[in-house]
Amino acid sequence: MTMGSAINPVANIHIKHCNIGAYKGLQNIELRDLNVINVLTGNNNSGKTSILELLETLEDPENIYRWYAGVRFWNARYRSSQVFDGIRLLFPIDSQEYKILYSFMEASGDEHSIELHADIEERKFSSEQIYQINKKYGIFPDESDSGYIIDGKCMNLTSSIDGKQNDTVTLYDFQGDLLRRIVEKKIVFFKTLYLSTVAHVSHRFSLSDILRDAEMHQSLVDLLKIFDANIKNITIINERPVEYGFVLDNCNEAIPISSFGDGMKKTIILAAYLLQAKDGILLVDEFETAIHTSAMDEVFAWMVEAALRLNVQIFMTSHSEEAINKLLRIGYKEYINVYTLYKHEGINYVRRLAGEEAIHVTDTLRLDLR
Repeated sequence: MTMGSAINPVANIHIKHCNIGAYKGLQNIELRDLNVINVLTGNNNSGKTSILELLETLEDPENIYRWYAGVRFWNARYRSSQVFDGIRLLFPIDSQEYKILYSFMEASGDEHSIELHADIEERKFSSEQIYQINKKYGIFPDESDSGYIIDGKCMNLTSSIDGKQNDTVTLYDFQGDLLRRIVEKKIVFFKTLYLSTVAHVSHRFSLSDILRDAEMHQSLVDLLKIFDANIKNITIINERPVEYGFVLDNCNEAIPISSFGDGMKKTIILAAYLLQAKDGILLVDEFETAIHTSAMDEVFAWMVEAALRLNVQIFMTSHSEEAINKLLRIGYKEYINVYTLYKHEGINYVRRLAGEEAIHVTDTLRLDLR
């Protein structure tokens, strides 16, 4: 990739340290001396994706909807119990107290703490009470459906940022799609974007930013030639709904991107998210998914170069020893840290290795970084 803007790697490190006091199954996790590229690895259920979910709330920790984004069982339509239980399951496992706690230090040295508390109460609700509660959020059920009493639950959620307590938000297990209506965005520490393991399969992504950025556009086209040497350009082939395609040397018409393999689609969506995350944080779950080993060197090098130039700090998970080793050996080891998460007798631990150290222990000690 050839891009003309200067690289300032120090600027890319938006978060220098992060301490997770309690979130889901994580307790007392410390991520120290974070780098531009931070690889989270470890066994299944070690908490890798949970860390990504928690970091996603940095964009707007007062917004309960932002916290719900960490619940990975989305449905096309919210079910009331799904929303309620989804939020409840964010809190630490095997704890009597519903409390999430984490803190972080910015590269500037400024420190911040974020807490989310919940009180859950079981009680009976009359049809009139339910009507009035829903009415408050602009939901108007059929008034003829009245005269009943149900057993329900309410959850009082209160967030605190740097010790300052915010307004309490109450959720009920009989309410549906109202999270978007509850809290407006107030505090944004960093722009965050989460890229899931299957996002490239959905074809629901925008390349408008890339098409407007001539330098990024051309560098991506050049990269994609490792998948198909005939690629000349990326273009819009349908306006509504928007559909993108490739212009090829050997075809008269552009071919929809959906017709190509998952490796190309994963590379494209990774590029799109990198550009959208400019000056912020990108969170990538299983970064190597769908990318064949023969393309990893060039795709990973392009990703790191783009992150450095766009001032993006990346946190990404992986189960692949091969992918991690390739990433460490593409020529940017000074910008990469590897954090291995593991549990021993129920206690969370993290092993941190800088890029040079990670290469040394794999080459000389044959240590599996995972």
